[in-house]
Amino acid sequence: MTTQRVHPAIGDPAEFVRRQLSFKKSCDYFDAHYFELLARYPDQYVGIFDGEVRAHSSDIHDLLARLDSLQVPRDNSLIEILETNPLPKVL
Repeated sequence: MTTQRVHPAIGDPAEFVRRQLSFKKSCDYFDAHYFELLARYPDQYVGIFDGEVRAHSSDIHDLLARLDSLQVPRDNSLIEILETNPLPKVL
């Protein structure tokens, strides 16, 4: 049996994998339901955690406060704005 060294910043490898899978679930949900979310939450920020919309608001600070009040971890939540008329992106 081999052992691998894990960088201390990662912490428990099993917890790290669980958090990564949770974040991927949220990203997949956002991609699959983008147009539904845009229709439901136009020009609002959404906070998605573990594949579910946990909070929404037109103000980012309010959204973060709502996530905090629900004890949803910010660092593992997908936070996106659903703009109905996004500005063109210049590369």
